[in-house]
Amino acid sequence: MVHSAFRMEPIAESMEAGISSLCAWKDNMLLVGTKDGRVLLLAEKANSVIPEYETKAEISPTGGKAVQSICVCSDPPLAVVLGASDGISVLSLPSLEVRAVLLRTKGAHAMGVQDGTGTPTLAVALKKSLLFMPWDVIGFSEGKEVAMSEEISTVVWAGDHNVLFAGGAKSYYIVEVGTGSARPLFGKGSCHNPVLLSLPATEEVLLVRNDVAIFQHSRSGRPTRKYGLVI
Repeated sequence: MVHSAFRMEPIAESMEAGISSLCAWKDNMLLVGTKDGRVLLLAEKANSVIPEYETKAEISPTGGKAVQSICVCSDPPLAVVLGASDGISVLSLPSLEVRAVLLRTKGAHAMGVQDGTGTPTLAVALKKSLLFMPWDVIGFSEGKEVAMSEEISTVVWAGDHNVLFAGGAKSYYIVEVGTGSARPLFGKGSCHNPVLLSLPATEEVLLVRNDVAIFQHSRSGRPTRKYGLVI
């Protein structure tokens, strides 16, 4: 007997340009980024037997370029969009109105928003550095910049802690934002792209090396389990 923990249901079948990024918001909404530069806010229809979604708002903030990544901030409610060559776009939720374009982030190729307790902070990968931009009531302001030994392509915040994990072409790193220190953990092996996943409930982060996902402590960066997950 085969056990299935999830049920697959199509919720959007008319994305002709192709979907390039996804981000869940609240319990019943989904932000969708497309390869032709659109961002759509989909909401689940009320009282539907099978999950059905409808488009509530749509915008094209990236000048026709593919939306690489979408993050959400709960307070204030914002969608942060990476894709445009002139910088990251900040959109109000649920209207998707453009609130700001962060020109300092021009050329960014990865980002992540810390949206736990305390002040929301945006982390942006810029060539061989990480730029941290805390929220200051009216917008994200330029903060500390940490030099890295290689170009970073993936970042993930470690829960509510002041710690960020980053992945590049060669290695994974743990970055302590307060001190600005960046420490290499290990190489990513044969994994084509660095893969990071935060597990805040257990204070762990998953890092993929070769074909194994390794559990690391979200504050110390040390292994937490004897065995990893073969993927």
